Amino acid sequence: MKHRNTLEKLLFLQLPRLENDTAAGENLPMASGYLFHALERAGLSSQYQPRWLTSEEEEFDDRHLLERILDRQPEVVCCTLYLWNIERTLHLLRQVRQVLPGVKVIVGGPEVAFQHPFLFRTGLPDVAVVGEGERVFPQILYALEKGMQTDFGHVAWKTGRRYSWGRLPPPDVTLQECLPPARHSGWKPDPAGMAYLETGRGCPLHCSYCRYGHLRRKTTFLDAAEVNRRVRILMNRGANEIRFVDPVFNANPAFQDILDSLRKLNRNGRVRFFA
Repeated sequence: MKHRNTLEKLLFLQLPRLENDTAAGENLPMASGYLFHALERAGLSSQYQPRWLTSEEEEFDDRHLLERILDRQPEVVCCTLYLWNIERTLHLLRQVRQVLPGVKVIVGGPEVAFQHPFLFRTGLPDVAVVGEGERVFPQILYALEKGMQTDFGHVAWKTGRRYSWGRLPPPDVTLQECLPPARHSGWKPDPAGMAYLETGRGCPLHCSYCRYGHLRRKTTFLDAAEVNRRVRILMNRGANEIRFVDPVFNANPAFQDILDSLRKLNRNGRVRFFA
């Protein structure tokens, strides 16, 4: 990818759950952190000007959130879609498109599926990624810039009024490749002290109702020493709760060693753990 005179404005958009009470919400942009790290690994991060919503902006109503997005004039919007935010995100994107018709929209996340009941009927995404996107994200941005398309079977491109899927299987990726380095500046808890940690990707179970095992058959794990290192850094950076977001936390071959390590690190009980 050639260097530009101006940086391309890249907005990562992950709308929070709409809470009905006054409890503090959580909306850690873990997926977008992985994606931007993929650009760093590919040597492309210096060509983009990434922006995320601040915690204050996440609390905006739709009108003020739209104004803030339009103020930033993004050229590419990358959205992480969950069950609780997909409809609101699409509603917001529709309004953004009316003002910025040239903006490119990439969507991913758990709510992107091959036969989603309404996502593709909206015609809003230019690119949709099913499952893991770290290995293909740099190639997608390159293709968008060049007016081309990738050829991966889990990536859909809008062509006219239809979406076309590629043919190639998604490239294998290890968890170690995806995770930003433990001392990366973005590896930190949110302002409330909440942090997420993924120690394993893939699931050894084959439940018929769960699409996770259908999308990824192979498993990849962090060892106990690496988990210990990352937890210690998160604690030093102010984490008071760490959530392990593995599909099956105790599937990690180092599960018992990880538990022993956590007990030693947290002798004073300062940090809560959840899995």
